[in-house]
Amino acid sequence: MNDETPGEGARAAVAPRPPVRPGCKKSRRGRAAGAALGILLALLPAGRAAAQRANSVYGTGAPIYQDNLDAAVGGLTSALDALEQAGWLLRGSLTSVVQVSPGFHARINGPNSFRPGPATADTEELDLVLGRRLWKGAELIVIPSLLRGHGLSNALGVAQYTNGLAASRDRVWDAYVSHAFIRQTIDLSYDAFGGDSDPTRFAGPLAAERITLTAGRVSVLDFFDTNRYAVDPGSQFLNGGLFASAAFPSAADPRGGTNGVVAEYENRRWALRLGAFQVSRDIAAGSLDPQPLKHQQVVAEADRFWWAGQRPGAVRLVGGLTRFSTRRWDELTRALLDEAPEPAARARSQPMAAANAEQAVTDAVGIFARTAWNGAQVRNWMFTEADWSASAGLSIAGNAWGRFDDMLGLGAGIAGLSPGHRRYLAAGGTGSVLGDGALQYRPEKVLEAYYAVQVAPGAALTVDYQLIAAPGHNAARGPASVFSLRTNLSF
Repeated sequence: MNDETPGEGARAAVAPRPPVRPGCKKSRRGRAAGAALGILLALLPAGRAAAQRANSVYGTGAPIYQDNLDAAVGGLTSALDALEQAGWLLRGSLTSVVQVSPGFHARINGPNSFRPGPATADTEELDLVLGRRLWKGAELIVIPSLLRGHGLSNALGVAQYTNGLAASRDRVWDAYVSHAFIRQTIDLSYDAFGGDSDPTRFAGPLAAERITLTAGRVSVLDFFDTNRYAVDPGSQFLNGGLFASAAFPSAADPRGGTNGVVAEYENRRWALRLGAFQVSRDIAAGSLDPQPLKHQQVVAEADRFWWAGQRPGAVRLVGGLTRFSTRRWDELTRALLDEAPEPAARARSQPMAAANAEQAVTDAVGIFARTAWNGAQVRNWMFTEADWSASAGLSIAGNAWGRFDDMLGLGAGIAGLSPGHRRYLAAGGTGSVLGDGALQYRPEKVLEAYYAVQVAPGAALTVDYQLIAAPGHNAARGPASVFSLRTNLSF
């Protein structure tokens, strides 16, 4: 593991996106916004930048402190550095995931079940990180993305889904703008001891004590519930219950992004973050709620960083409240049993909380743990059908066997449902992700192991295995095995 200053390595990978919900459609408004931002990007004056590259970790968009694919092309790294010096940013990555499920036994099957027969799925995602220096401390970042393929069982049937980059979509390429935001960094100390390996930042020194303000299209997981060892499905754990908290319903549209504003304070020992985000319209919508002042998600986080001897560690406490138009589980169950129409949705509030911790144990070994809970009384559709969850694991660098850039990860997760949520699924109801037609309840458990091989600068190949017990919290199904092969190329 890199012995970075505590707090600098946890946000190494930007925009880990949870599984994309079925039924999403392309957004003309999103494409128009992307085009307008592209024109603005070209017209704005350049600020000063200090580019530098050296050792770090993988991420969506090339890491800013590591040799990548551009190092294999003569003069390209120097050209990209010169571009940053001139106030422009260009990075990118291509990630491919192929998954195979050999099949498993299931006594119950329903419309949203994880399919028990042999199945394969693949996903390819291309991200370009485009940036422009505006004025001192200000950056405009736009990330156009291309996504192709689909997830196993159309990303349904498992609460802790098997591929955080997967979607329920056709196999054709889908173009969209995953991020488009302005970030202002305000230095509060007169030093260059701070750092951030976020690949959407211009490279260069940062003040140890600073305030960062971000506004635009982002992912909630860019800022909250991050972890050095389990945050990026493009390079670390693939499972949604390991790279994030399965029971933390982060606001998002069907592609995993949202619009919001975030304020952050950091001083290398502490960090405080506060954000407000637009929520999804409803369970069947392919867009965000058009009433952001009436319905929104507010999230706050407090981080504490330390050194245990020479080993960095951190703990993060997260809390939030989601206000959105939804229905209670008990109302939905009564309507289902009475064969009556679903009751009208009402504006309701859902609390949520999460905690996670990380600690480097040796130069090669790091451990992590997470836990989360949400209010569990109302139907939520923002990438979760778990009402409580916990996970833990470790990450081991290949130092011990002479492969310093390789990584081995081992993790386990468990997630469960509230009584009201159980009764609804047992009665034959379907949620945004689950619905087997009946339920023999048991908490869903996941084990995951991966080995990532650095085959060349900026090129990693990962083999991954997941074992899922009681998929969809249903003891009548599984266990299911999923084998994955992931390729990541970064420049």
